[in-house]
Amino acid sequence: MGQPVCATAPLCSASFTPNPCATPTLSTCTVCGTNTNPECVGITPTCNTGLTACSTTNCGQTYNTCYDLTTTAARCGACSGASCPASGTSNSAGGCALSRCTCQTGFGDCNTSRIDGCETNLNTSATRCGACGTACTGATPNCVSGVCSA
Repeated sequence: MGQPVCATAPLCSASFTPNPCATPTLSTCTVCGTNTNPECVGITPTCNTGLTACSTTNCGQTYNTCYDLTTTAARCGACSGASCPASGTSNSAGGCALSRCTCQTGFGDCNTSRIDGCETNLNTSATRCGACGTACTGATPNCVSGVCSA
């Protein structure tokens, strides 16, 4: 008792992530947090610098794993919430960089909502031309190929 127990039973859902421990053992679980691999049940790992302990419930068990929230698409910017959209879905590139979901070239996630992905066409939007937060005004009210023009 008191020692962590690794997830030794098969996972119930093929879509459950993470599933990094092919054959978890008690020893890999007791060093949970030394890398992103071990899934631990019943304890919160002490993660290495730059990693954050996140919990996921599957099959009635709570699994704790260390993630890099700046680069992990399934936990981009926070432990909870939706994953970044898959590549090609809602103009998403399917990744995570600097705690933000990545977009296909020419698109931006200007409202920072993972639900609608990369909703803004930065090549044609006069209110977000070339980048989120860049508006075309005055003598150059139009956005053409991501550049404000007359």
